[in-house]
Amino acid sequence: MYVNGNVFVNMHLHVHGHMHIDKIITPRVLIHSRAETPQYGRGIMIGNDLPNKWKTKTNMRIGYNKGYAWVQSHKEVPLTINPIGGATCITCKRPKKKIELQVGGHGYVNGELFVATLKKKKKKGKKKPKAEEEHTDLALSEARDILEKEMGAEELNVVSSWSSAAKIAQDNHRRILHRKSMISANEASLQALEKELASLMSTSKR
Repeated sequence: MYVNGNVFVNMHLHVHGHMHIDKIITPRVLIHSRAETPQYGRGIMIGNDLPNKWKTKTNMRIGYNKGYAWVQSHKEVPLTINPIGGATCITCKRPKKKIELQVGGHGYVNGELFVATLKKKKKKGKKKPKAEEEHTDLALSEARDILEKEMGAEELNVVSSWSSAAKIAQDNHRRILHRKSMISANEASLQALEKELASLMSTSKR
């Protein structure tokens, strides 16, 4: 069936085959035969009707071109994966238990990498009830939110990165001291072996 005009559907539209659309479906969903980003691709755009703080309208694009498939948020708007929780698995069939992010391959970061963790203090004695553990996690989350409001997200990330760097430096310092002690022990062993070898050589000459 060929329709040279508008089609209005008041109920659900079910398509059991392929659907190719080059024009606007609704103000919220656009399907492009040639996507805006990256060039020379195909894609679908969802959104473009919700104003945001960057004075643009938020949307999300999913598509592909001759080289790869892609997911793209609109301009300055950040892209968040699983914002309400759940495991994320990249290049793997399924994530392992109790791991929020699993990457099944090598990672490459072309820029700064900030790692910030809030460790819970372990107390000897009875194990905390589950409700108490959840309360502790909530308290840590609330504390971070308060710090972020007072300091700003960027400054808090800088503090977190410095604390992580300090911890790495401390760990490296411990490793260096341990290696020095091993070298000193090896030197003492070598000196003892040299003395023993010299004694054996003098005995053999006799």
